[in-house]
Amino acid sequence: MLLTGMIALEYGTVKERRQQAVAAEEVHRIRDTVEAARLIAPGDDRVPSELGSLAALRGQELLDPWGRPYAVDVTGPFIFSAGPDGVAGTADDITAALSPVRPRLKPSPR
Repeated sequence: MLLTGMIALEYGTVKERRQQAVAAEEVHRIRDTVEAARLIAPGDDRVPSELGSLAALRGQELLDPWGRPYAVDVTGPFIFSAGPDGVAGTADDITAALSPVRPRLKPSPR
């Protein structure tokens, strides 16, 4: 009986680590897609407020392994999963930082 309990506990730990690894991979994939879209988007504010607004992400299931949507924090800016506890801003969040938004330079008059 004790052995069964130890195996179940270890299985839960392994499963949780795997979910965190999957979320980290997906957060970075989404971040790379957002970065690519920002390169071609017009204007200075090139961080989307909603991930589903990007054409490259439309139609994709953007749910983390715990069934909650991935999100973007425009103040960071970063892409994130709220992690196992489902509460954003806690230690278990899984994030991928976006590069800072740089205003596009206007051509100098000649």
